[in-house]
Amino acid sequence: MQRRPSETGAEPPAVELRRRADGLELRLHLRPRSGKDCVGGTHGGALQVRVRAAPSGGAANAALCRVVALALGVRPASVGLVSGHKSRTKWVSVRGDPDTLAREIALLARSERVV
Repeated sequence: MQRRPSETGAEPPAVELRRRADGLELRLHLRPRSGKDCVGGTHGGALQVRVRAAPSGGAANAALCRVVALALGVRPASVGLVSGHKSRTKWVSVRGDPDTLAREIALLARSERVV
Protein backbone atom coordinates (compact mmCIF):
# COMPACT_ATOMS: atom_id res chain seq x y z
CA MET A 1 0.00 0.00 0.00
CA GLN A 2 1.40 3.36 -0.98
CA ARG A 3 1.28 6.00 1.74
CA ARG A 4 0.43 9.64 1.20
CA PRO A 5 3.27 12.13 1.86
CA SER A 6 1.43 13.48 4.92
CA GLU A 7 1.48 9.99 6.46
CA THR A 8 5.20 9.49 5.91
CA GLY A 9 6.22 13.00 6.97
CA ALA A 10 7.77 13.76 3.56
CA GLU A 11 6.76 16.74 1.48
CA PRO A 12 5.20 16.02 -1.94
CA PRO A 13 7.38 16.88 -4.93
CA ALA A 14 6.90 20.39 -6.23
CA VAL A 15 4.67 20.88 -9.25
CA GLU A 16 6.52 22.21 -12.30
CA LEU A 17 5.41 25.78 -13.00
CA ARG A 18 6.35 28.39 -15.59
CA ARG A 19 5.55 31.99 -14.72
CA ARG A 20 4.06 34.16 -17.44
CA ALA A 21 3.08 37.82 -17.43
CA ASP A 22 -0.63 36.96 -17.35
CA GLY A 23 -0.52 33.86 -15.14
CA LEU A 24 1.14 30.45 -15.03
CA GLU A 25 1.72 27.33 -17.05
CA LEU A 26 1.67 24.13 -15.04
CA ARG A 27 2.35 20.49 -15.69
CA LEU A 28 -0.55 18.10 -15.11
CA HIS A 29 -1.00 14.34 -15.07
CA LEU A 30 -4.49 13.36 -16.29
CA ARG A 31 -6.30 10.22 -15.16
CA PRO A 32 -9.41 9.83 -17.33
CA ARG A 33 -12.32 7.48 -16.55
CA SER A 34 -11.95 8.06 -12.80
CA GLY A 35 -14.77 7.69 -10.33
CA LYS A 36 -14.89 11.43 -9.59
CA ASP A 37 -13.68 14.79 -10.87
CA CYS A 38 -10.92 16.03 -8.56
CA VAL A 39 -7.53 17.70 -8.39
CA GLY A 40 -4.86 16.86 -5.87
CA GLY A 41 -1.57 15.16 -5.21
CA THR A 42 1.38 14.87 -7.52
CA HIS A 43 2.69 12.38 -10.03
CA GLY A 44 6.28 12.84 -11.14
CA GLY A 45 6.36 16.61 -10.64
CA ALA A 46 2.92 17.12 -12.16
CA LEU A 47 -0.31 18.04 -10.41
CA GLN A 48 -2.67 15.08 -10.65
CA VAL A 49 -6.15 15.62 -12.13
CA ARG A 50 -8.80 12.92 -12.27
CA VAL A 51 -11.87 13.24 -14.50
CA ARG A 52 -14.82 10.94 -15.15
CA ALA A 53 -14.77 11.66 -18.89
CA ALA A 54 -13.30 9.16 -21.34
CA PRO A 55 -10.30 10.16 -23.49
CA SER A 56 -12.23 10.16 -26.75
CA GLY A 57 -13.14 13.10 -28.93
CA GLY A 58 -11.38 15.54 -26.60
CA ALA A 59 -13.91 14.99 -23.78
CA ALA A 60 -11.24 14.32 -21.16
CA ASN A 61 -9.24 17.41 -22.17
CA ALA A 62 -12.36 19.61 -21.93
CA ALA A 63 -13.18 18.12 -18.54
CA LEU A 64 -9.58 18.69 -17.42
CA CYS A 65 -9.77 22.42 -18.18
CA ARG A 66 -13.15 22.73 -16.43
CA VAL A 67 -11.98 20.85 -13.32
CA VAL A 68 -8.73 22.82 -13.05
CA ALA A 69 -10.65 26.10 -13.38
CA LEU A 70 -13.07 25.13 -10.61
CA ALA A 71 -10.26 23.93 -8.32
CA LEU A 72 -8.26 27.15 -8.77
CA GLY A 73 -11.26 29.48 -8.61
CA VAL A 74 -10.86 30.98 -12.08
CA ARG A 75 -13.20 31.15 -15.07
CA PRO A 76 -13.08 28.13 -17.40
CA ALA A 77 -12.06 30.45 -20.24
CA SER A 78 -8.90 31.28 -18.25
CA VAL A 79 -7.57 27.70 -18.58
CA GLY A 80 -6.18 26.42 -21.88
CA LEU A 81 -4.29 23.35 -23.02
CA VAL A 82 -0.76 24.22 -24.23
CA SER A 83 0.62 20.77 -25.05
CA GLY A 84 -0.08 17.08 -24.54
CA HIS A 85 -3.38 16.86 -26.37
CA LYS A 86 -3.05 13.06 -26.73
CA SER A 87 -0.87 12.36 -23.71
CA ARG A 88 -1.63 11.91 -20.02
CA THR A 89 1.08 14.46 -19.18
CA LYS A 90 -0.03 17.94 -20.23
CA TRP A 91 0.91 21.59 -19.87
CA VAL A 92 -1.94 24.06 -19.33
CA SER A 93 -1.94 27.82 -19.06
CA VAL A 94 -3.97 29.55 -16.37
CA ARG A 95 -4.60 33.29 -16.53
CA GLY A 96 -4.67 35.14 -13.21
CA ASP A 97 -2.38 36.48 -10.51
CA PRO A 98 0.73 34.22 -10.61
CA ASP A 99 1.39 34.42 -6.85
CA THR A 100 -2.18 33.53 -5.89
CA LEU A 101 -2.27 30.69 -8.41
CA ALA A 102 1.08 29.32 -7.18
CA ARG A 103 -0.23 29.25 -3.58
CA GLU A 104 -3.40 27.42 -4.64
CA ILE A 105 -1.39 24.89 -6.66
CA ALA A 106 0.91 24.24 -3.69
CA LEU A 107 -2.17 23.51 -1.54
CA LEU A 108 -3.59 21.18 -4.16
CA ALA A 109 -0.29 19.29 -4.35
CA ARG A 110 -0.72 18.39 -0.66
CA SER A 111 -4.43 17.56 -0.62
CA GLU A 112 -7.31 16.57 -2.87
CA ARG A 113 -10.17 18.85 -3.90
CA VAL A 114 -13.31 17.27 -5.39
CA VAL A 115 -15.17 19.55 -7.80
